[in-house]
Amino acid sequence: CGRNNPRNDKYLQWNLEYIKDKDQQDQAWFGQESKVEEIEVEVMHSQVSTTSIYALHSVSSGNYIDGRNPNHLGNEVHMTNRPPKNDKYLQWYFEPMGHNKVAIRSVSSGNYLDGRARGMTGDTLFLTKRNPEGDKFLHWYVEDLGHGKVAFRSVSSDLYLDGRNPEHRGGHQIWLCGRNNPRNDKYLQWNLEYIKDKDQQ
Repeated sequence: CGRNNPRNDKYLQWNLEYIKDKDQQDQAWFGQESKVEEIEVEVMHSQVSTTSIYALHSVSSGNYIDGRNPNHLGNEVHMTNRPPKNDKYLQWYFEPMGHNKVAIRSVSSGNYLDGRARGMTGDTLFLTKRNPEGDKFLHWYVEDLGHGKVAFRSVSSDLYLDGRNPEHRGGHQIWLCGRNNPRNDKYLQWNLEYIKDKDQQ
């Protein structure tokens, strides 16, 4: 239906009838998250703090996301296997955007990850200095996969960050991926490695 005023249109209204908790079913879910078309029911990973700095560590490749320098805008995201603890280029923090969404910001460049538009898979992830307030391209869900792992899903494209393989280091090596079962797909899984609190930088 193309009508767009569901508040006053009973034909567009539905009741959600509780059946059971998700942990009582066999279907694989994304931890505390579910994806329902047009109804976003998302819970940010309970261990994510917006007052802390993290390194974003790919489960599949063992590499880290490198945020580069302030002038590195556009398709300039790198992957590296350097140790992140004292390396500001591998450090990131999350800015709350409301409704369980975050913006992912680089400590070294101050730039944000841009999840692009629907269908833009592959080597398309951008860095941008745009203000993330009200900009869905800079908004992400952090999906809890259990066992300390998370997945990053773009609000704008509905694509996931893909960490690729160990040999995929340097520029143009982190991808946006259309596969949608991160619980069983190590390429979409990430570890959040705590570095320090933001007030210590």
